Amino acid sequence: MIPYVSDAWSALNSNFWTSLFGAGFGAIAGAWAAQRIADQKELRRNQIQEIRSTNTAITIAVAASNLFAALKRQYVRPLKESFDAARKELQNFEKIEGVERGAQPLVFRFKADFQEIMATRSQTDALKNILFYKINSRSKHLTLMHLLIQVEDNLNSCIEKRNQFIEEIRTSKIDDQRKLVDLYFGRIDKDGHIDERYPALIEGISTFTDDALVFSISLARDLVEHGSELEAALGRHGPRVTRPDFKKIEELDLIPKTDDYRELLARISGDAER
Repeated sequence: MIPYVSDAWSALNSNFWTSLFGAGFGAIAGAWAAQRIADQKELRRNQIQEIRSTNTAITIAVAASNLFAALKRQYVRPLKESFDAARKELQNFEKIEGVERGAQPLVFRFKADFQEIMATRSQTDALKNILFYKINSRSKHLTLMHLLIQVEDNLNSCIEKRNQFIEEIRTSKIDDQRKLVDLYFGRIDKDGHIDERYPALIEGISTFTDDALVFSISLARDLVEHGSELEAALGRHGPRVTRPDFKKIEELDLIPKTDDYRELLARISGDAER
């Protein structure tokens, strides 16, 4: 071996250098292990916090579904059913021979449902804050949230316009039963005019209430799925995800048929997977 190479090799194999390199590599390995443990602890803390935030979001979504379910049960479904029944009676009435003929034409009598409804106020602002800033939301979560916000705005708009319509009828003091029938059911009046606001508002309130129910429940269920994945990653010592039960709402037949929304929800899921 070349003399200076041999000397260098001997020096590197000396106890001093062996101890120095051993200590250096040991320090590096120790630092790496310490950082890995710290990273794992930080990841666990973040996952625990995300489960807690997810549970809060689930609670808000469930509260919204309960709000819309109560609205539908107490006001919207009776309103829609009474309106549809009265409209059917009117159609049958119009088939009676002589309704539009004779010196004294028959007049359709009905009980107008002019009970005012209060606008809904779910906690969509708090929900938006959680989904945007506190959990790793999927695009499906955000899409359902935006749909929920939009349909609630549309629902409240229809509710407020119906209340305004009712106030117009009350202040105008209509004493002509035929005119009231024309306005209530959106028929052409004797002058050839038509005002279809009221039947359109009834349909809008019913439709948007169903939409809000479906989107809030779908969002809650998807958030449960998201929380379950975090729960599995943390193991048995981590917090549990909230799992709501919609059995009572289902028993009351308040949830619309999923077939009516299947295509839309499937499209949202498909967009989220891409």
